[in-house]
Amino acid sequence: MNEDADGFVDVPRVRSLTVHPRLFYYPSAHGQLAAGYTGNVESRRAGARQALRDEARSLYFVGNRTQRHTFDAVYTDDSVATGRLTLKGTITNYTRAVETNNTAFKAHQTTYHTEASYLHTLGAQHTLVAGLNLNGERLGSAALPPCAASTFTKPSAPSPRTTGTPPRA
Repeated sequence: MNEDADGFVDVPRVRSLTVHPRLFYYPSAHGQLAAGYTGNVESRRAGARQALRDEARSLYFVGNRTQRHTFDAVYTDDSVATGRLTLKGTITNYTRAVETNNTAFKAHQTTYHTEASYLHTLGAQHTLVAGLNLNGERLGSAALPPCAASTFTKPSAPSPRTTGTPPRA
């Protein structure tokens, strides 16, 4: 639709699909596993009406195509040495491609997060919490001119601490 008659579409054409299945598994009376996937694919296109219908590729248009795929899992066991062990992990891959009548750009990003934690009750008023996590990211692109790729990884371990509230059962 072009209500102001300037030759450009007023609202981009958008096509999108999202999928988000989850799986729950209970391997024992004290353990549980939740795993899932989230996928999103989207295409957006806007610009001059004739260019969008491939009638005049020299007129201005912009197209965006994105994809995001995420896998995640959480495992919890409430019977490890009278405490609670939790393991978590997530990895996401994201790509984006942008195209106009005179340039194109494509980039991708992969990020991840892992975590292990242990909770142990110390008496009626205190809980010991210990954990480790590892986070990272990788970026890359293909463009004119090309952008610099980068990677980082960050391990961390919080110091053990106690809290005044015992964990929930």
